[in-house]
Order: sequence, then C-alpha cells, then structure tokens
Amino acid sequence: MSNIENAVQERTQRDAHADLIRVIAMLFVIFLHTFGSTDFYLPFEGRLFMRPILYTCNGLFFLLSGHFALSKFKFDEQDNVVHIKRFYWKRFCSIVIPFLFYSTLLFFATTFIPDYSKDAHQEQLNILHTVNLFAEQIYVKNASTHIWFMYAWFGMIVAAPFLARMLHGMSESELRLLMGIAIGWEFLQIILFGNILHKPFTIGGWPFTSWLFYFIAGYIVHRIPSFKNIKIALICSVGGVFATRIMNSHFFNYTNGVYDNSPIYLLTCIGFYCLFSKIPLNKTAGKILESVGKHTFGIYMVHWFVLFRVTKKLLPMDGANLIVWIAGVMFTAAIGFAVTFICDNFILNPVTKRLLNSSKTVRVISVVLILICFAAVPLLSFAMPPA
Repeated sequence: MSNIENAVQERTQRDAHADLIRVIAMLFVIFLHTFGSTDFYLPFEGRLFMRPILYTCNGLFFLLSGHFALSKFKFDEQDNVVHIKRFYWKRFCSIVIPFLFYSTLLFFATTFIPDYSKDAHQEQLNILHTVNLFAEQIYVKNASTHIWFMYAWFGMIVAAPFLARMLHGMSESELRLLMGIAIGWEFLQIILFGNILHKPFTIGGWPFTSWLFYFIAGYIVHRIPSFKNIKIALICSVGGVFATRIMNSHFFNYTNGVYDNSPIYLLTCIGFYCLFSKIPLNKTAGKILESVGKHTFGIYMVHWFVLFRVTKKLLPMDGANLIVWIAGVMFTAAIGFAVTFICDNFILNPVTKRLLNSSKTVRVISVVLILICFAAVPLLSFAMPPA
C-alpha cells in the first residue's frame, strides 16, 4: 500500500472513531437525562458504577473538540493572522450559526407549544414580552440547562489559535510536564484541600484547569505515545471508574468535582477516549457512524425537548424498568435524529455552505448583523418595563 493510501486510510479511521466518540457521548447524555426523568430503580451500587461511565460524556466532548481545534490548526510563518481569521470564520459557520438556530428553535418550541402535562396557564405573549423571554433564554437560562457547555466552549474556540501556537511549539517532554503540573494542581485543589482537608485552596493564577484542560488534553494525548497503549488506557478507564466510585461514596459529592474537575476523572475520560479510538471499525460501520455523527450536535440540542414533550408522553416512564429505560433512550435519540436530519440538510447545511464560500463583504455583513441582533435583543429587553 502506498504512502498516500496509508494516509487516506488513517484519516478515514480517525474520522470514523471521532464519529464513534460523538455518538457514544451523545447517547451517554441521553441515558443520564432519561434515567433522571424516570422512576426506574437502580441499586445504589449500580448507580455508583453507572455514573462514572456515563458522565464521561462531558469529558469526551471537550477532549474531542480540543483535538480538532488544536491539532488541525495550520500555521504560516508569513501571515498567521490569515489562518486565524479563516479558522474563526469556519467555526462561526459550523458552531455559532447552528447554536443560534437550535437555540431559537427550542425557544419558540418551548414557548409556544403547550405542555399539557402541566397545569400552568399558557400566557398570551406580545412581541416585546417575547423578545424579553428570548434574551433571558439566550443570555441567562441556557447557561444552566443542558446547553451549558456551549458557554464554556465559545471561549475555548476563541483561544484555540493561540493555544495551538503554544502547544505545537512544545516538545513531548514539555507536554508531559504540562500534563503532570495540571494534574498535580487539580489534585491539590480538588482532592487534598477540597475533599480531604475541607480547606480553601487559596493559591491562584494557574490557568489550565477544569474544562479548559480537558480541551488542551485532547491535543496532548495524540502527541504522547504512551496514551495510545491499550494497557494504559484500560488502567485509566477501568481504574478510574473504581477510584471514582470509592471517592464518590466516601469523600466526594457532585459539587466537589467528582465528575469533572477531579484529576482522576480526567484520566478516566482520557482512558475511555483512547479505548474508543482503538475499536476496530470497517467501512460499513464508518459510514453509519458518519451519517449519525454529523448530526450529534443537533440531536444533543433538541433531545431535552423531545424527552419531556414526546418520549414521556408516549412511553410509560413511571415505574419504568431497564427495557423501558433503554427504549426511552433509543426513541429520544431516533426522534432527535429525524428532527436534526431535516433541519441540518434543508436549512443549516445550505446556509453554512453558502456562507463558507461567500465573499469577504458577505462575511463581514453576516457577522455584523448577528452582533447587532445579539446586542439589540438584550438592550430591548432591558429597556422594557417589567411584564
């Protein structure tokens, strides 16, 4: 096989595994939210092992996002600003516009489609009141819903070209040192001071913490060969689940970082990320994963509405058993896929494709118009008298 064929095969495999991770992370989220909305009883021991696995959905997303944003960034010593602008424009089309579209769709769906399971009165809304509710949804409420990750992700995308510049210039040993310091810092802050000593960790200034370091780690794990070792991946994933189970039952609670900032959970997520990247995939599996994977963002955005406005109306979720729980997950994912398939193929993809190939003038006008709308909506809502 030629070098070109090898490169093509490697890229296909890598993209297929990226789609696999997207699909798994999306299903893990729906499993968690469906479980939380049913009366399905799972013994305490089962919950302690289930949660460390399913909650990897957040870490998997940030790891994968960091890999693509940081590893794929191209540099040109003559004019890097051109590449940065191009990077921002592509992310604007592929992230910001879909986010605004689905956020708007969800707002109008939840606002104007009655929820007959509730006794609450469906109030009549005028235009100004609707603008006020929309501003509150976009600027406040979304950050505390299942869309919270977008508000952390936006800043990382903006910082990505500069982080990539730093990381690409670092040697493997320097990346190992960075990883070691970051894990050690989180150990002091989260485990030692936060959960064992119950004392505040007052030393600040270290920037690479929380989800930002997951984002950076998505690049690092592809540069350090030891993470590609299946044994190390198994130790990190399986050992991390057991360690998290012990900490969750003896030391931690959710708010203290057991499923996010804990350095042990970071290694757990990295372990699963690397394991999923090692699963053998043939061409058929790759095509299936691609057809679903490219719609996972939309499925994630709409699944909450589908779960509570459709799935729970059609399936007997009260007193549900394991079969009903799984059926609820599959049904929610299937309806979400159908909605997203239509929205992506008939609305979003044609719009973003035209914007990506548009002239500089059209790009500037598009960004300015969206920024004006973003500024006008809260200004109008703040200028309104209380409803």
